[in-house]
Amino acid sequence: MSLKNARPYKSGILLQDSDKLSLIVPLQIQLATDFNKQIRIPQKINQPIYGLLLQNVARYTFFFERNELNKPKLLLYIYFTGKSQTELLTKVKSTINTLVRFLADLKLKVKILDSKQTLKQMLDSIPNSISEIAPGLYQISLEKSKAFLSVAKLFFTNDSNKGDLIYFLNDFYSHLSQGRMNIDIQKETKKKQSDYQTTASVTIILENEGLEEIKLAQKKLSSLLKVFSNHMSEEEKKNFWFLNTSELMSNLGKIMVGQGSKYFTADHKNLIDFSAFFNLLIDTK
Repeated sequence: MSLKNARPYKSGILLQDSDKLSLIVPLQIQLATDFNKQIRIPQKINQPIYGLLLQNVARYTFFFERNELNKPKLLLYIYFTGKSQTELLTKVKSTINTLVRFLADLKLKVKILDSKQTLKQMLDSIPNSISEIAPGLYQISLEKSKAFLSVAKLFFTNDSNKGDLIYFLNDFYSHLSQGRMNIDIQKETKKKQSDYQTTASVTIILENEGLEEIKLAQKKLSSLLKVFSNHMSEEEKKNFWFLNTSELMSNLGKIMVGQGSKYFTADHKNLIDFSAFFNLLIDTK
């Protein structure tokens, strides 16, 4: 996906390739004001949401960030594709309205983000230049400033326990005060045109203008990754670590806008746990 010709358009960001149109609809998922924090969102919601997105969406990306109070913030960018703007808008209206109604029944509020501002943030996040200053640590030049960057991956093989992701997410929010984690999910067509499967890529991005601050965050994240993978073989541990220069440089642009570098098979029965993701928003302290 190239943002070169992207422009804001009717609740989303419109992109045009040679053979298709794409529209990114950026959403924020929030707790409704009358949400009962004593009640957990049940896992039975996973299959309906997964099915809705699988049938109607080309790709979607979860962004696990923090708000101004350092509490969990959940963004969801949904990618639609079509051959015409009319086809795109029909898909968007039907899918987003269904999702909004479904989440409203769970006392979750969906906010459509400003597409112009979202596009600017995406473009501004892509560095003009990058240089390695230590293993897994880079200095980047942005449009109006300089910062430091460190990127880690979580790659699950078919034998991995993908359900462990939510435990890592909990630790991520508990032990780090900065950074974001992305889960980028793509739909792929199987041999039969009517059959689909999803693949996912998990990326953790640390970025800070202060060198000492990012070194501390990198150290904390390193400890989390070591604990998370301590029961694994030495070979498998390599799947849960910081990207080297080659991995990062060949995927830098798409990583910075939320997409991943390496994908593995995933579904709602293991890694894509919508109920667990939404429950992260509940402040239980």
